[in-house]
Amino acid sequence: MIKGLNMSEESRRAKRFYGLKNATILDGDERYPVILTSISKSGISVMSEKSFPTFREITIEMELEGTKIEIKGSIRWVVEQPQKPKSPLKEIGVSIFNPPVSYLDYIGRIEE
Repeated sequence: MIKGLNMSEESRRAKRFYGLKNATILDGDERYPVILTSISKSGISVMSEKSFPTFREITIEMELEGTKIEIKGSIRWVVEQPQKPKSPLKEIGVSIFNPPVSYLDYIGRIEE
């Protein structure tokens, strides 16, 4: 379960919740394992060995409370890890659109 600290930056429109959870990015017929690092109503941040071009539309598959859900989104940014030169992981920001009601309900419950 992802929950924890929320970020209280003025520049963020949506509260972000941090934690680690395994998920998968579906890109066409390809599947890539990722680690969710933060979620909000409008975006998801993941760590991945695979890099994606910005504005590529993808689907994130994850399990929430025992139910598998798929969330459509668009890659907005990719950051290499220069402070960790031996790490193959990249941090990727995904803007999500039309999230399932179960995802929004989950975010609402952890905001409380």
